[in-house]
Amino acid sequence: MNLLDVSDISLAFPNKSLFQNLSFTIKEGEKMAILGVNGSGKSTLLSVLHGEYVPDTGIVRRRQHLSVGALSQRPSFTEESV
Repeated sequence: MNLLDVSDISLAFPNKSLFQNLSFTIKEGEKMAILGVNGSGKSTLLSVLHGEYVPDTGIVRRRQHLSVGALSQRPSFTEESV
């Protein structure tokens, strides 16, 4: 069963195109790594996958009740968040 289907998504900011016509599927049990240089759109892609940003074009389909999360490179935990 597919956890995530990404179909032809594109996203650009005023002076930078981050990705164009990006498509992939993640199935249950699969792992995925997102690699790239600083400023290439990795964090923004994660924001699109969990719904914080809407792509300019294309569709992101998440399995119902799926939660997408990310941990920053330098996380800061508080007593309340753990």
